[in-house]
Amino acid sequence: MAAPINIDSAKYGFINHLKGQKKMLLVAGGASVICFALLKFCFPLPDFFVDSLNYIIWTRSRTVVEYRPIGYSLFLKFLHNNISESITAVVVVHYLLFLLSSLFCFFSFDYLYGIPQKLRWPAFLLIVFNPILIIQTNLISSDSLFCSLTVCWLTACLWIIKQHRWWALVVQIVFLYCSFQIRYTALFFPLVAVIAFVASGARIGYKILGIVFTVLVIYVAINKQADAVEKVTGTRVFSGFSGWQLANNVLYYYKKIKVDTTTLPNTETVVVDRFVRHYIDSVQKNDSIGSVYIWDKVSPLKMYVYYRSSRDHMKYFPEWVAASVTYSDYASSIIKSNPMAFLNYFILPNTKNFFYPEPEMLYNYNCSNTVLDSFAQNWYHFDSKTLCCRYPVLQKNVVTAYPFFSLLLNVFNIGVILIFLVWLAPVWRRTPDYIKGLYITWSVFYFAYFGFSVFATVVTLRYMDPIYIMGFIVPAVLLGYNRAKLKALAVMPLPVVAMPPQPLKAKKSVPAKRKK
Repeated sequence: MAAPINIDSAKYGFINHLKGQKKMLLVAGGASVICFALLKFCFPLPDFFVDSLNYIIWTRSRTVVEYRPIGYSLFLKFLHNNISESITAVVVVHYLLFLLSSLFCFFSFDYLYGIPQKLRWPAFLLIVFNPILIIQTNLISSDSLFCSLTVCWLTACLWIIKQHRWWALVVQIVFLYCSFQIRYTALFFPLVAVIAFVASGARIGYKILGIVFTVLVIYVAINKQADAVEKVTGTRVFSGFSGWQLANNVLYYYKKIKVDTTTLPNTETVVVDRFVRHYIDSVQKNDSIGSVYIWDKVSPLKMYVYYRSSRDHMKYFPEWVAASVTYSDYASSIIKSNPMAFLNYFILPNTKNFFYPEPEMLYNYNCSNTVLDSFAQNWYHFDSKTLCCRYPVLQKNVVTAYPFFSLLLNVFNIGVILIFLVWLAPVWRRTPDYIKGLYITWSVFYFAYFGFSVFATVVTLRYMDPIYIMGFIVPAVLLGYNRAKLKALAVMPLPVVAMPPQPLKAKKSVPAKRKK
């Protein structure tokens, strides 16, 4: 059944809708200036950690292949060369993108689906003035940028479902590509976009074109990246980091299982296992899962790469990429042989991380490190290598409450998804497509984000940013379509399409009979 026409949308348009929200826009503009001024007063210099310095160093690299996606480094390079050489410009752009993406999301949902009046201001304030999101705009990392791009991309998907405009199709593809270049979490985004196209009430040509281009843009991007990696390192692989991450995850419970080397797929994986057995006790790690086996210089994974580099007379980075293929084979074999161990010792603890994430480096400003790398100092013209802020413990005090806050937000979302399904099921066939599309798309996105995060990496607080925005708005909209409203929409008569008047056919004249 085609979605009924939104009278307000058809009559007034989105721009006129925004004109009617002057109070909220003024509050957003004025309060955001105050929030940003307070942020820079408390933290005059940005927040750095190891990845921050790597991203800055990679700005001078001419290759598109590094340990992580190069998109954020290109973003930093563009700002440095075209906007300003000041590090403050990066924070300003982070903040503006966060603010604009949040406002675009909020007002789009309000325009397309209608946010309940009682929930409008609470939802508005929680996404635009969320302290954790504001603090992260001061962090030199891909997290804030990826969050802004993801929010814009998913909002475009909801425009596709409700109004299926051509501009929404183009915007969705652009933000999908940009998100993918920043972080490979976007690998599952095409699945959500395809569902949005299928769930829309658009014409078949619009759906097919949207699905084809959505899948094609990621397919091309993956192959292009694999070609670049092969050209630089000699190993054809899309992401060298994935094999390292998988092996790291397995090593966290390696000593709790028995690995049969006869089941390993090849001789190289047997060699890796020898290094693991020899060096696994040399790594100092916490009881909770993390990424220490990727970065610790004496970890068995690092030692194996040093061995390969010496054996093959190759530089470290090509061997690092080549080793990732071996690590993927090695870890996959162990997981297949011990699936319950992988579930018990990694998936379940990481599920706990998703619901109650660790603050990680957000816990302390600059990770308690007050010395800046020399290249970063010269690149952004710092007067000194020493980093400082006026209130060092402020960030810690703000972040401390967020693991519990994340738990509440995740439970709230799952609860709303289940409750809405109970409301929707009895009237499913007669419910407008745009409501079903919103529900299905958000459910798939949320659980796919959960599944991808839990399986692919160790979840921390900064990976939850998109949920901190969308996780307020979508449940608020769904709660607005309560049981009574769904039943009213379901029994609403279908619009009667007036048929154009048909021309009257001239009657054939019958000749009068002559009287005899």
